[in-house]
Parts: sequence; structure tokens; C-alpha cells
Amino acid sequence: FKSMPERLELERLTREMASLSPLGIKIVPTAQEPADSVRMLEWVAAARPGEPRRIGFAMGEMGLASRVLSIAWGAPFTYAAMGAAVAPGQTSVADLKDLYRAQHLTRSTRVLGVIGNPVAHSLSPHLHNPALAARGIDAVYLPLRLETFPELEHLIDPLKIDGLSVTIPFKEDALRFADEPDERSRSSGAANTLVIERHRARNRVVRAYNTDFDGVLGPLARRKIEVRGLSAGIIGNGGAARGAARALRDSGARVTLYYRNPDRGKPVAGALGVDALPTGQLTAGRHQLIVNATPLGLHAGDPSPVPASVFDPGTWAFDMIYDPPG
Repeated sequence: FKSMPERLELERLTREMASLSPLGIKIVPTAQEPADSVRMLEWVAAARPGEPRRIGFAMGEMGLASRVLSIAWGAPFTYAAMGAAVAPGQTSVADLKDLYRAQHLTRSTRVLGVIGNPVAHSLSPHLHNPALAARGIDAVYLPLRLETFPELEHLIDPLKIDGLSVTIPFKEDALRFADEPDERSRSSGAANTLVIERHRARNRVVRAYNTDFDGVLGPLARRKIEVRGLSAGIIGNGGAARGAARALRDSGARVTLYYRNPDRGKPVAGALGVDALPTGQLTAGRHQLIVNATPLGLHAGDPSPVPASVFDPGTWAFDMIYDPPG
């Protein structure tokens, strides 16, 4: 329940249990890093003909991928909760069967996902997996929590990941990771989508995109809010803030980026060509649109990034955090 066995210990446990000639052997440790998920899948797949079948995955949020993919890698079955979870990171039978369709996945199934920290709150698996199933696409979309962006290297090739959504706090890392970023991601300094292509001659090519532009402008257009000439205040200076600022600025809005740390906020605003001010200078009536592009709101009980007094009846509030709602 605390960690992953070292390689030699895993081999010793496997030999000891296999010596009893069982039909199957099960090892389920707790993932401390994303690579532990891959390690357990590789252990499952390493069973040779005539040896006991292997049931294995990693517990914890970082082990979810191994729970979902273990059957595809050769396990006879995996585990899920009929009701309340009884192990760390356990998913429900309904999600494993109906959302991820674990019983239908194979080693040929394309792997997609969302990377971030936190990532358990993301609705992306609930949007993309049903869409993939409806279109008959043999692919699965997984939430992949990383502590640091370099941990992605331990997943991307072993799992043969074809594409990723990118959320807090890795959008700037995603841009630097890309071989071929699009104009929007380059101009905003952040990417929220990675497409991984594999070519024999060039090996792996990573393309980066920024769809935050559409995520900001689309809702405003649906509410018939005229962006050109609009005065907009954006709170934050991370990847989401960069995408929102560039989208609004390029559409004719007057944008001010509000920061808590001037050493970070001012250079970001300068690179985007927008104004910058400390959050304490955000006052009522100053902007027609106020955008929350900070992580505040991800957790129940989070305070607002600005006091309620900055809003008046003519102010639009745009929260880039969608879960929990409201």
C-alpha cells in the first residue's frame, strides 16, 4: 500500500508464487510515479506460455492507466469497485466497463489522455471516450497525473501514446516539448494539445496546438458578447492565461494581465503585448470582462482570486475552471 517493489524483489515474489503451480499470480503495489504503471503492465506481459497468468496493476491515482490497460496487456481480469472504492485510486465497475471499455481493449488500441496535476477532476475522459466509442475508433482516453513534466517520457513510448490534452500546470512545458508547435501555441507561449506522430525516418515527431483560443472566444460568441473594443482583465500568468490573453487581444479586446508575482507576471504580459498590473489594482468598473485563469476553484472551498467588490451589474465573469461547477 506504500510503494512499488524493486525489480529484484518483484522477480523474487514472482518466482516464489509461480513455484506453487497456481493458475495465476497477482501482485498489486502502489504507484509512486507514472512509470510504475508501465512497470506493472510490462510485468503482466512478461508471462511466458505455460507459466501462471499474471494479474497486476498499480494502485493510486498514478496507477489508473495500468488498471484500465492490464487486460489488454495479458491479464485475465482486473479489479474495480462495485460501490465505494476499497483501494487507493480504484475506479468503479461502471467506469471501467462502460467509460474505458477495458474488456474490449487490445495492444493495438490507440492510447490518448490528459496530463496535469491535479487531473482526477477532468471531465475529458467522460467527453472523449464516449465520442471515440460512438465513432467506432479503437482508442482509449486516460487521465494521466504527473508530478513533473519529464515523467511523461516514461509513458509516451511504452504506452505508444498518440495524443494528449494538457492542463495545469504543464502547458508551457508542453510547448517546449514539441518539435513543431502551431502559430497559436508559439504566440501565446503555451500548448494544450500534443499530437505524437511516429515515422521510420524521423522517429517521433510531437506537434503542439493551442485550442484555448476557441475555448475562450466560443462561449463569448454564444452569448453575443462583442470582443472588439472590450476591456478584459485576466487573473493569472500560466498557460491558460496566456492563451486567453492572446485570443482576446487578437480579437480586438483591450487586455490587462493581473499578477501576484511581478517577476513572473510582467515578463509574460510583455511577451504577449498586453498591460500588466498587481491584482490589488483590480477595482470595480475597470473591466467589462474578468477572466479567472488561475487554479483557484479546482478544490471545493477555494477562495475567489478577487473580492466580490470588483464585480458590478455590467461585469461578465469568465471562469476557466469548470469543475466543480458554480
